[in-house]
Amino acid sequence: MKEEFRFERVYVHSTLKIVFTLIIVGLSFAAPYMIGMVFSVKLYWIFNLRLWAAIVIFTYAAYVLKFWNQTITISFDDTKIYFKFDLQQQRYLKEEVKGFYSIDYNNVKQSGTDFSFYFKNGKKIKFADVDYRPAKFSEEKHQMFKRFLRTAQQELGYQPSSKNRSWIDKRKNRVWFSDAA
Repeated sequence: MKEEFRFERVYVHSTLKIVFTLIIVGLSFAAPYMIGMVFSVKLYWIFNLRLWAAIVIFTYAAYVLKFWNQTITISFDDTKIYFKFDLQQQRYLKEEVKGFYSIDYNNVKQSGTDFSFYFKNGKKIKFADVDYRPAKFSEEKHQMFKRFLRTAQQELGYQPSSKNRSWIDKRKNRVWFSDAA
């Protein structure tokens, strides 16, 4: 096993997590209306609970994201790429990786985590920072991301490409890395 890259406090995108979060946030938003229906009083107007509900929902969503945070370790060997999510490890053949999106750390001074790996079987592994507000720039993290990007390009044999870029990827300075073929 070669060098391991450890990404801490990241949110791994998962459909199950998104559905669960939406249900909880939806119930939190509906609570003032349900209370008003039970007591036959429009409490949400009297106490201006709409503003209160919006603040609570935003705060709750931020804490839910922090609750779902994980540590991901990525490593390579001669034929495989390993993703370790806290206690669970997944391994894939390097040939199974179709490509990945990453912030262009070589040309942009940024220390936020944002990676999306796409596989030929349709599976995706996406992870990004948990914090909803931008963190202070960290030269140490930035150098680690540059080292990871360089290693991933060498291990997978990928080069940056301008195709497959949406407007949001351009805005986030994300680049698609894949083989030239």
